Amino acid sequence: SAPPVKNVAGYGVERVGAWQLLSDGDTDVDAIYRLTRGIPNITFSRELKGTSLPPGVMSPFNAQSTLFHCDAFWSVSLPLSVHSRVSDIWRAYMAERLMWEAGLGVAFLPSFINATDRNFHKPYFDYQAELPLYQKAGILTKYLAKWN
Repeated sequence: SAPPVKNVAGYGVERVGAWQLLSDGDTDVDAIYRLTRGIPNITFSRELKGTSLPPGVMSPFNAQSTLFHCDAFWSVSLPLSVHSRVSDIWRAYMAERLMWEAGLGVAFLPSFINATDRNFHKPYFDYQAELPLYQKAGILTKYLAKWN
């Protein structure tokens, strides 16, 4: 079974199914960030503890720097019916909802990764690919929150 939450400000989460590690440097941000602010150079505080979200609260997490416990390994698969810029976020929302049913949660951990060698981005083309996120994420999360 998944390990209990330790060194994480757990808000109603006793077992973690997925850990999203924050990344310093040119971290993964959406195209709107890149279009309006340029290439990020973010440094997260090393003093931060991790945090988890209570059941009923969703936050996207991506496919990069994410670890899955074997109890949640079913949530590793990415949807193939959408662009790769969207698939990991859709997967995250669906996985979080199913994790609530399994008594699992998602934890976000402080950074110890520095993303210095990222894939080349074309922000305008990334924006076009990410449009479903901007247009439909609210609908999807509302549906998942009400689903039972």
